[in-house]
Amino acid sequence: MATLFGRYEYVAELGHGTGSRVLHARDLAEHGAARALKVVAPEDGARLAWELARLAQVEHPNVARVRELLRVEEAVHAP
Repeated sequence: MATLFGRYEYVAELGHGTGSRVLHARDLAEHGAARALKVVAPEDGARLAWELARLAQVEHPNVARVRELLRVEEAVHAP
């Protein structure tokens, strides 16, 4: 399986829209814990930062918990 950003093992694409992709991955730094990675183009970084700041304030079982925001230069070419 492909490794993304030196830490995540790609599992599958969960979905995509006009400005982003959501990937299912395993966090190798956290013993293979399941993660959803939202990947956006660099020009959408400010919008994503705003979205994640709002999500970080919400605690609900039906809302994904925000763990971190990574800014990377590496292109994502998941299978």
